[in-house]
Amino acid sequence: MVKKFKYLEDVDIFKLKLDAENPRFASSELIKKSGKTISQEDIIKHLLKYSDVVELANRIVEVGELHGSDLITCCKKEGVEGEFIVLEGNRRTCACQLLLNRNLIPVDYIKKIPEIDEELKNNLQSVLITLYPDRESIQDYLSDRHIKGIKLWSALEKNNYYMNLFQKTGDIEEVAKHTTNTKREVRNCIIQYQFFMDVFNSIKEDYSNIEIEKLDYLPLVERFMTILVNDDEEVGLNLNLDEIRLVYSPEKDKMDLYKNILKLVGEAFLIRKDKKACLSNELPKIIGSEISNTADKKLLITEDKRIPGLLGLIKKYKGVEDNSKKDSSIKPYISVKNFSPREVPSAAINLRENITDARNNKNQNIKDVVEIFQINGEYRKKSDHIGTIEVPCELSIEYRYVDAVYGDIVAKRKIIFKNPPENNFKCSLFDLTVPNYRPNYSNTLNLLIEELRKLEPHIEDYKEVFACSIRSIFEISIVAVNQSNKFSQKFKSSELENSVDELVKFFIKQKYATIADGEISKGYKNLDTQLKSTEWTKIVQKAHLGAHRAGEDLSLLDVQDIIQKSNLIRIIANEMINNQNIKES
Repeated sequence: MVKKFKYLEDVDIFKLKLDAENPRFASSELIKKSGKTISQEDIIKHLLKYSDVVELANRIVEVGELHGSDLITCCKKEGVEGEFIVLEGNRRTCACQLLLNRNLIPVDYIKKIPEIDEELKNNLQSVLITLYPDRESIQDYLSDRHIKGIKLWSALEKNNYYMNLFQKTGDIEEVAKHTTNTKREVRNCIIQYQFFMDVFNSIKEDYSNIEIEKLDYLPLVERFMTILVNDDEEVGLNLNLDEIRLVYSPEKDKMDLYKNILKLVGEAFLIRKDKKACLSNELPKIIGSEISNTADKKLLITEDKRIPGLLGLIKKYKGVEDNSKKDSSIKPYISVKNFSPREVPSAAINLRENITDARNNKNQNIKDVVEIFQINGEYRKKSDHIGTIEVPCELSIEYRYVDAVYGDIVAKRKIIFKNPPENNFKCSLFDLTVPNYRPNYSNTLNLLIEELRKLEPHIEDYKEVFACSIRSIFEISIVAVNQSNKFSQKFKSSELENSVDELVKFFIKQKYATIADGEISKGYKNLDTQLKSTEWTKIVQKAHLGAHRAGEDLSLLDVQDIIQKSNLIRIIANEMINNQNIKES
């Protein structure tokens, strides 16, 4: 039998292209967000975030080379002479490329990837690769290595691998040829994967920050899926399985109801916190040990405690009306105040505070009402708080609760945001680029800005006054965040510029900046650029310079730049103080 592969020596590491179809990240939402064309930059970011490439790069530096036994396995890149697709060894290839070319490193990882000397550069620049003629010819090797071998894929990654092959071949028998699993096992894996993705897609709009790689895959698909999709008289949906596509599908006229069922299931298995992290009134995530047998699975639904409302939705799907329960229960309701028109939206608006009463069918107070809102008819997100938004606009809010007996209970309200009255300072440099947004954390700050607006026509003559006053804006913002006591870290360096720099660095941690980015970036189109920390110390130092040296070294452009940064620091401080979704974990 002729060998399928051959060895190639001294291949330039940059002739190797990372594989967009690698099962470790082909299903990633991070990659999908980049659009149909997956770039090398997208793959690098994903590998850094989820595949321990930083640790690998540091280990390569410690050792001084790649281990000789770890060959990178490739196939030729179709249509491009001299380039190869990495089919095995994407992490190693990525680590080497980042060590050799620091321009490829995303800004958040610059300090985590060490610089290397010329000797190591020479060691990594060219590599020995194993070359297969095409992607199909390497499938047996990948299966032996990652499904039954020494570097196992997770269950999700393995099933994603099967799914990718199935989509290409449409034949279970052909997929099974590349693995030691039976055809039956492969078939079940593909069915489970597609069910999981249906559940994932039902929740991702409400939970935009969900990371698929961090979800617990097996309890949902191996333990719970069967009881839900089968023909059990009480709790089974009796779904149709498409034997060609291997995917479950609901009745066409019940698609929305089916999505609501999957959403409840997804929240219970994938979104909730672990038990040890829950408060006393919170339901913890469902784990595999709770549903080890068929009786437990069925009880999980019929008791209607661990996934409240699921039984009611299932009965509604099956066309079963539980009138006996309705006759003996109180009709649930949600009472909400009407909102008066408002001139300026504020990050302090709390939607939940407007609920006057909410009761379930047992006349018990409801804790788990969900708030969903739309702006000018465009769906935004699930939230209990309104961040900074553009005005004028009409905001529609739905307060929703799924009752175990009556199903969906909804109360709808609207808020009209209108433009404030025209004033003489409409075009002031102090008008924030986020339209009509005014921080509300300090009356002192707002009064200072109003006085500066009046002086603005004479900015050229009073540059030192502006510089000194803007320095106060930075200081007031820092003090306001510290006094809010929301964060254990305090920003109290001996120099103001260092305090501001620390505040910005703290804010641009992904869990904070991402939350506010959707609002702030309406005005600041490139939030990452605006938040580069190296610029902040310079800006505050310029404000010092203008205050202490009478503005002699301060240009009009400098003052305008300082004002722009003070505008952004006001927004950041206000979001940190008033945005309830920004808090320390």
